[in-house]
Amino acid sequence: MPALLPRVQPPVFSRPPSLALSVVVALAEPGPALLTLLRALRDARLPLACEVIVVVAGTEGAALAGVRAEFPLVLLYRAPPGTERGKLYDVGVRAAGGGHLLLLDGSAIPTAAAIAELHRFAESGQFIGAVVPRYLAPDGSDQASSRAFPTPRAVLRAALGPVEATPELQRAFSRMVTTPREVEAAEGGCLLVRRAALQDVGGLDAGYPDGGEVWDWCQRARLKGWAVFLHPGVHASLVGPRDPEAGLEVRGSIRRFLYRFRGLAPAAAAFLLMLPADLRDRRRRRCRARLARISSPARA
Repeated sequence: MPALLPRVQPPVFSRPPSLALSVVVALAEPGPALLTLLRALRDARLPLACEVIVVVAGTEGAALAGVRAEFPLVLLYRAPPGTERGKLYDVGVRAAGGGHLLLLDGSAIPTAAAIAELHRFAESGQFIGAVVPRYLAPDGSDQASSRAFPTPRAVLRAALGPVEATPELQRAFSRMVTTPREVEAAEGGCLLVRRAALQDVGGLDAGYPDGGEVWDWCQRARLKGWAVFLHPGVHASLVGPRDPEAGLEVRGSIRRFLYRFRGLAPAAAAFLLMLPADLRDRRRRRCRARLARISSPARA
């Protein structure tokens, strides 16, 4: 445990907690997936007094025009292109009026029953800071929704192979574990967070590439005395396969996490270990971008 807990300023809420739930959707780039998510939330008919806040980074386009036309009651905020997801979340958090906030990044869609149960479970204990559902992949298989993070094995796996979910919870699911269990850190995707915990722990803007801000927040919450739970009895459906180029951001998040909570030496060791994988993925990304430019209609 570090001698000094990394600090993040608590969000200044602009509204009192007048609702049970605020759904905050943060997207790096608006696209068709946003409309799919909003339609699923609308059709779910949530049994809670709630609101939906969407924060996107990028330019105005057809997706945002569709949101404005089809969902006039959704609170929509825009940020400059390239804004980190932690900053996007904090924009929505500050505007929220819910006692609990459901953080979504567009990669998972929870059912109405799952949201209601997550809220009920979070209300049942004073020091439950956050709770995450089980994730189901498009093929119906279980995806681990939390990590014992960061273990040396997780660092080694990220350095040597494709970024995958940790297997510990896969074994737990195979044993038919259905009761909530405390975990060290939750994956992004879908996370219910207590407003009071955000005020105590701080926001999610901690300078991470997309995906690491939730790990950081969960670690800070646990060090502050709050608990983070996995609720495997309810699930959220993943909307697509993992991005094959996500390894760069995941490895960058791991290194930043190690630096903030373990110090410079572990982060430097992880950097050297992950350098070959980073160089490989950067080369692949440049090749994909070059091919996209060559095959684009503008070049034809």
